[in-house]
Amino acid sequence: EGRVEGGTGFNNGVQGYASGNGSNYGVKGYAGFGTNNYGIFGDASGATGTKYGVYGRASGSGTNWAGYFNGNLFTKGFKMPTGAANGYVLTSDANGVGTWQAGGGSGDNLGNHTATQNVKLNGHWLSGDGADEGVFVKNNGNVGIGVSDPGSRLSVDGNIYSEGTIRAKWSLVAEKGYLVVGNSNTSHGNGDILATDDLMADDDVIAKGRVETNGFKMSTGASDGYVLTSDANGVGTWQAGGGSGDDLGNHTATQNIKLNGHWLSNDGGNEGVFVKSNGDVGINTDSPSKELEVKGDIRARSTSYSNRYIQLESGSYQDLVATNDLIIRYADTFGGGAIVFKEAGTEKMRIAHGGNVSLQAGSSPGNILTVKQYSSTDPIADSWTTYSSRRWKTNIKPINNALDLVGRLTGVSYDWKENGKHDIGLIAEDVGEVIPEIVAYEENGVDAKSVDYSRLVAVLIQGMKEQQAKIEKLEKRILILEKEKH
Repeated sequence: EGRVEGGTGFNNGVQGYASGNGSNYGVKGYAGFGTNNYGIFGDASGATGTKYGVYGRASGSGTNWAGYFNGNLFTKGFKMPTGAANGYVLTSDANGVGTWQAGGGSGDNLGNHTATQNVKLNGHWLSGDGADEGVFVKNNGNVGIGVSDPGSRLSVDGNIYSEGTIRAKWSLVAEKGYLVVGNSNTSHGNGDILATDDLMADDDVIAKGRVETNGFKMSTGASDGYVLTSDANGVGTWQAGGGSGDDLGNHTATQNIKLNGHWLSNDGGNEGVFVKSNGDVGINTDSPSKELEVKGDIRARSTSYSNRYIQLESGSYQDLVATNDLIIRYADTFGGGAIVFKEAGTEKMRIAHGGNVSLQAGSSPGNILTVKQYSSTDPIADSWTTYSSRRWKTNIKPINNALDLVGRLTGVSYDWKENGKHDIGLIAEDVGEVIPEIVAYEENGVDAKSVDYSRLVAVLIQGMKEQQAKIEKLEKRILILEKEKH
């Protein structure tokens, strides 16, 4: 036993030096049976200087040991200054000789070891014996948490909670507990996977129950406007959709479909659109008898004011039937609107803005009814009457000098320039100079365009009466002259 106390400088409690050939010991100690026995015991203390409770130095050829212990070494400190640096760790070579080597950073580097016992980590166990411990590692590398025989790379008996990303290269399954990704107090049950953060998988994510999510991302094959489309095996991929909106693909709905508060239904309920099994569609009716039956108004709208129409088209004929009033109207918001009837793209009839009607007579009829000029056929009817009641007239006077007016008119024959058809009648410009009341003019008020032959009857009647009066007067004079002669 050696002990050094006090003093300064270099002090040794026990110092040994061995040199030469053979087995030499600077200091050798032996402790036998009993308790608290020490082969060599050294204690260094004091105020200043370098103190060694035991100091050994070995040199020379052969195998030399400054200290050799065949038993346990108990020490409260350890120093091996050669090759040391901050953060280095004591590392053994194949012969058991330890030297200081660079570690894995500022923390400890334990190196490669085989633990013959379980490892306790701050009160929790890393084990290999299958006992009731925290983490169990099988000899095939499978890891169990609360599971003594893990069948997967990671098996957890309980809940999994992560505030970051969970990645599974193969399967990620929650059977008895639930998997929570993110920080949430949302209620969940056994088998649930609850993600309040991103949930990412490099392979399949299989859910045998419902999947609820506030967002969905599958970056492979994505492009703006693409839609998620299934193949025959149920595998979904991004595919080009039918425009900027969603393309739902082909589906069979076992329930009614609600569209923004209105129903697309097949059960006959009080809903917006009803589709019968034969394909007939009813709007506001659950018993359509035609391909489309609407109980209410039909309105056609378009953002283009020049492209609003309802088109009836088939290979044979079309009917537009109303059991009560059939009202066709246009909203005169911008003026100039019309109701047009066409055949094979050719206009046949137009009800113009203001109510004037054109029968193949252009888009701007100036009269309440205008018929096509140079028509291959003339309008025909059993009769045509004209409003003429005294109730609607005032300032009524006989036509004077009617016979003179008739005498100033000239009936002519002529050929039409448009089609060469021979005809008879009057010249509107000439009639206008005599009886302007029966001539219609263009908007400029100068160019005559038509004669109202029916009104000419009034002039002819008065002319005949004037002529008859003259005839009767001449007949009286003839009678007088004949009496005087006899």
